[in-house]
Amino acid sequence: MTVNHAATAAVSLLIISIMLFGCAGNGPTVNDSPLKKQVRNDIYYLMTSEQKKALKQAATDDEVSAFLETFWANLDPTPETATNEARVEFENRLRYVKEHFTEWRGGRKSDRARVYLLYGPPTYVEKLEWSKFRLSHATQMGEMEAWIYNQHRGSRYIPTIFGDLYPNQTYFIFARLNNPVAFEQIYSTVPGEKIDSRTYATGY
Repeated sequence: MTVNHAATAAVSLLIISIMLFGCAGNGPTVNDSPLKKQVRNDIYYLMTSEQKKALKQAATDDEVSAFLETFWANLDPTPETATNEARVEFENRLRYVKEHFTEWRGGRKSDRARVYLLYGPPTYVEKLEWSKFRLSHATQMGEMEAWIYNQHRGSRYIPTIFGDLYPNQTYFIFARLNNPVAFEQIYSTVPGEKIDSRTYATGY
């Protein structure tokens, strides 16, 4: 079954909504088995605090597998069909993240991976010239890039050095700061997303 654009958009909204807001089985007892680590890392950003607790309490691999099946069943936008579009879309994003982001560390230490998993691929990516911007505290930026999404996701205006780059669009700014490998998220127009306090400056 091909997931069309409308279904993909619906799945994205479903996944993002999780941000804002147990099981039995047989098998060897595991406190932190490879399966449990993989499940926790893969869906970490999608789980609620209660779901994280439930996964932590899973004592066997069978219980971990049952938790995962229940987790995705609850997110299925079309439970009457054989395909779980939310799971298909997310697993496609997860596969891309693992293949393309060298800073991937199981998901939780990579800002670009997190954003890609939660919001999907950007409409386009633009490289930015760091010398045009001046962060406070004399911080020097390395490579920079902007991820721009044409889809409206709710936006905010905050007077920072990046506040007027892409009017009426949703976007994220990533830069290499202290870590020469990983890109760090330093700005976003999405309410609730991270903004580096050093971007609160005037002028370019």
